[in-house]
Amino acid sequence: MDFLGLSGEDAQRAALAGIFDDPTFRASQDFANENTLKAFAGAGMLNSGGTLKALRDRGAKDASAFVGDRQNRLFGLAGFGQNALGNLTAIDSNIANLRAGIGDARAQGIIGGANAATGFTNNLLELGGKIAASFAGAPGG
Repeated sequence: MDFLGLSGEDAQRAALAGIFDDPTFRASQDFANENTLKAFAGAGMLNSGGTLKALRDRGAKDASAFVGDRQNRLFGLAGFGQNALGNLTAIDSNIANLRAGIGDARAQGIIGGANAATGFTNNLLELGGKIAASFAGAPGG
């Protein structure tokens, strides 16, 4: 995050200096400078102000592109982090839904058991009533 300046200017300067010491950046600069010098030397303008301006402009353009590339890479990593966080959130949500489903199943089991016990009691009372009714209506009773 130093690169983005979130830790202050000094940290950002140090991070940028580290980028410009990157071997890939150095090789790119060396290649560009060599070709620029060859082109101006071929035109007989090797030590002209135009040569220095071309080298400076090319260096600034390459540096800007390199820094932009690094920023895009950092933002890409941030995107991976956001995706990972989104996936973790989805997993947590799924776990919560599973736990809620387990709770619902338990509650339905308890309710089902209570309903079965109530049904059994009602059936038993109905049977008892029929038996009592049969004795009440029996001859000699």
